[in-house]
Amino acid sequence: MRWLRFMCSCLVVSLTVSTWPESTVLPDAHVAEVKKQVQKRGAGERSKVNVVMKDETEVKGYLTRIDADDFQVADKKSGSITTIAYRDVRKVSGNRLSTGAKIAIAAAAIAGTAIAISLGTLAASGE
Repeated sequence: MRWLRFMCSCLVVSLTVSTWPESTVLPDAHVAEVKKQVQKRGAGERSKVNVVMKDETEVKGYLTRIDADDFQVADKKSGSITTIAYRDVRKVSGNRLSTGAKIAIAAAAIAGTAIAISLGTLAASGE
């Protein structure tokens, strides 16, 4: 009987833990992260961003203004300016390459140059 009671207790605990959300991000923490990403990019025509909203719409353009509660994105083609609240943003990304991508491109360029030089040297030696 004790064994059965113990097994039922374990089952209840495991079901409770399995339904617990793995990644619970507090809204304030998410807003702070979005603000940090926007402020890191700065405002100006060179600060291009892609903003994915919580309703799955996407806004592309460059940052024109950064405030405490919202920021503005201007579409270069149409000239329209969209004011976006930080709390409405799911994800902010830019058009810049990541550090890993830059390293991979540099490594490929160096490897290609090394192969070209070694093949050129081999061809020049006549072998």
